[in-house]
Amino acid sequence: MKSKNIAIIGYLYLSLTACFSGVYSHTLEFNPRESLRVAVLPFVRVDEEGEVLQAESGLAVDQVPLLSSELADTPEDYIRKLVQSDLNEGPLDPLSPYLVDTELPHHGFGLPDGRFDYRKIYETPASQLCVHFLDCDAVLLGRIFKWERAYYGVQSVNAVGIELTLLAADGDQVLFSSRGEDYDSRGLSKGPTGYTSAVLEPIKGLDSQIILDLSERVISKMLSPLKVPGGTNTPKTPPPAIYATSHDGAGGTLTRTKPLVLLMYASAGARASFSIGNAVRSIPMEEHSPGHYYGEYHPLPSDHFSQQEVSFFVEDGHGRVTSRVASREPVSLLPAP
Repeated sequence: MKSKNIAIIGYLYLSLTACFSGVYSHTLEFNPRESLRVAVLPFVRVDEEGEVLQAESGLAVDQVPLLSSELADTPEDYIRKLVQSDLNEGPLDPLSPYLVDTELPHHGFGLPDGRFDYRKIYETPASQLCVHFLDCDAVLLGRIFKWERAYYGVQSVNAVGIELTLLAADGDQVLFSSRGEDYDSRGLSKGPTGYTSAVLEPIKGLDSQIILDLSERVISKMLSPLKVPGGTNTPKTPPPAIYATSHDGAGGTLTRTKPLVLLMYASAGARASFSIGNAVRSIPMEEHSPGHYYGEYHPLPSDHFSQQEVSFFVEDGHGRVTSRVASREPVSLLPAP
């Protein structure tokens, strides 16, 4: 009877450890030394068919009493933070996640309950996201297709599977893709094989930190093709951001008797300006207090235009420019009598 039990345990050991080797694949279709402004979009969970699952509120992993600490992040949020942090160490120039997360709901990518409309975000072309309001060269999509923890009595297994896709704003072509799937097992396949260890090691494998550490290793390997020596000297501070804009051109028709007043809330210490279509270009704005910019447009006798959008611009000391089109209606100025 004893030999039979040993045989069963041995079979279980082999079946649980045979497949625990990470699988990674990459494609790279651009020069990773090139400094691209990248918007890291909110990450999503997907089902077996690759369909986006609308995220629910909740913890990243369940809490195991005495062993597992409570976590505020979902897997999607945690993996996205890892990617954002890793990209900050390379030649790419990721946008501030605060800017991305603020802009998306303001442009129709939010739900009434405050969550992102993930399906809409992932169905929208990168060109539309970058050109219309994020002012980026590419967007990075992240799909989590595996996030699992299992306990088999003598073995615990953590599994993580992630797909990353970098899409160019110009043409939506795939610049970089990476897929990684890896595991961490605790129990008979790791550590001493004494009775106490056979009981405690699998339970320790349920600690939340195990799957978080595993995720960090997976992301590091997945992004390794982008970690090239001799990259550009891209500053590691975030590029300038525009948080809000406004002007007093109510109704869309300007008058010649008073100036058009323009306001912008953006990164402090930047060079700010505004334009009205192609008719009025690069009028400077003044920073009256940190991050608060003020500008006026006084029509010249020769100025006239119809249905022109008002655009705002900020440029930092590294020459990085961020722009935004005002959400109010286009403006018009009739010819002088």
